[in-house]
Amino acid sequence: ITEQWRLFFLLTLSFFLRTYDLLHIPLIGDVGRDYLRALSLLRLQSFDLLGIPSIIPRFSQGPFNIWFDALSFLFGGVSVFSPPLFAAVLTSIGIACFYTVCERWFGKHAAFLSALLLAVSPMAILQSRMPFYLFAIPVFTLLLLLALEKLERVQTKWSIFFIVLSFATLMQWELSSLPLIFLIGYSVIKHFPVWKKHALYGLFGGAIGFLPQII
Repeated sequence: ITEQWRLFFLLTLSFFLRTYDLLHIPLIGDVGRDYLRALSLLRLQSFDLLGIPSIIPRFSQGPFNIWFDALSFLFGGVSVFSPPLFAAVLTSIGIACFYTVCERWFGKHAAFLSALLLAVSPMAILQSRMPFYLFAIPVFTLLLLLALEKLERVQTKWSIFFIVLSFATLMQWELSSLPLIFLIGYSVIKHFPVWKKHALYGLFGGAIGFLPQII
């Protein structure tokens, strides 16, 4: 595969593996629940601010998966196939972004092998085909890493804002991404004067990101 076609190859392979034979989509009860909640949202019967209960009964997942299903039904029609198709588009674009970022950080060969591994990962494909909350983690984790990397280059108030906002957004998809807060803790220690000076912008980003849970 020539270097010019690597990105196209990754996009095509990722989308094909995630949409091949959609008659055999793995569905579980929680996915069905979110489909029904998404339909209620489209019919203006409800507006979910929380998702499915987590394994810790006191907490629930964020509503993003329900909103994603609703948007998929809105633009792709009310079908069991719409969310997997839109999830395949989102995750394939995420793989392309992942390749682009890794190429800048680690070089083109390491970037291609890493993105290829993500494209063919059985668990990533399975989560995208359901689709379930975990399918969006790679895309939104990448946004968090990019926000942290930007702080290394441009130490402004908006860097702090987008770091906290991207983390809160990631948490709206899946609570198990909580350990990534240690990356933010490391950033706070390393750039403490900047975080202290622009703490209000961090609180503002967190308030926006966690707004559904706050409400």
